[in-house]
Amino acid sequence: MTRNHHHPGGAVPADGYLGEIPPADRQPGLALLWPAPVQPALDSGVREAERWLRAAPQGYLWTLFVYARQEQSSDLLRTAFEVGFLTRLQQGVGQMPLDGLAYRF
Repeated sequence: MTRNHHHPGGAVPADGYLGEIPPADRQPGLALLWPAPVQPALDSGVREAERWLRAAPQGYLWTLFVYARQEQSSDLLRTAFEVGFLTRLQQGVGQMPLDGLAYRF
């Protein structure tokens, strides 16, 4: 994974697919460049993390993470799920870096 400065005006380089994690809990979102379309896997990770953050504790976080991640059909999609899940948790605890960078996988 390499870091790149976010492209002004939302322009996306031709050699990647933009995936986005929206802002939440007064924390910034995250823009990511991927070698293939992964937005549904990112969204799934975000949804599962939100479900855990908003629900009364009903088991271990790691079990939700492991079982939901297994639903993804490839290593790349599992990685995208993990990024969405963990980024949403990081937003939930208020610890997102404010560097304004985009990341490339």
